[in-house]
Amino acid sequence: MADERATQQWVAAFDGCRPHLALFAQAMHRSDLAAVHDSWVLCLGARLCPTEYSRVATDVAAARPAGSSAGLIDTVEAARSSSAWPGLGQCVSAAAARGGGDVEGLWARLAGPRAEWFDAERAVASIRGVLRREVDAARRVDPTAEETSTKAVWVYSLGKALPRCATEAADWAAWAAMPDPASPLAGYDDAKWDVRLEQWQALERCVIAAAEGGGTTLAQSWEQPP
Repeated sequence: MADERATQQWVAAFDGCRPHLALFAQAMHRSDLAAVHDSWVLCLGARLCPTEYSRVATDVAAARPAGSSAGLIDTVEAARSSSAWPGLGQCVSAAAARGGGDVEGLWARLAGPRAEWFDAERAVASIRGVLRREVDAARRVDPTAEETSTKAVWVYSLGKALPRCATEAADWAAWAAMPDPASPLAGYDDAKWDVRLEQWQALERCVIAAAEGGGTTLAQSWEQPP
């Protein structure tokens, strides 16, 4: 059970470090999320674990050229290289727990959907490149060429890569009679990829929700540069 003083300290630290935590919404890659997480831990450490934090801060300062100022990434990288960094993280987690908080649980709930989306995008980057080249080639011949079916293969691939959409992706693979669900382009039959079907729409809804959790949309993800 959390004690009152520890709870007050945790609440004050959490409130004071909200700006650091809020940066997760600006993350565009997994590495960005990791940097935001560690920056947040540093901020919490300064408030909850001053002794452990001072050791890390000393190492960060020593790693910085004289007279220079460091941005978030530089500061985080220097902190990670400190021998005191693991101890600071353990201290922060313990202090939060005494106050009724859960640092990693909170982070997972907040940033987990974005991390999951980043992982899925990375997993399907190769097939997205193949499909985008097909669409671009077709549009050089016919600017009005339709991309729905081609894009559907990418959406399916995202669904398969997203744990939350595994059931819907498996249902669609069975419906489309894919010879190999891991290779949707193998034996591809355009006639079976009817995006009007409920089986498809269930998968698409799941992937759309995952994209929104990742701070983007399917359209933005599809159109981004390779």
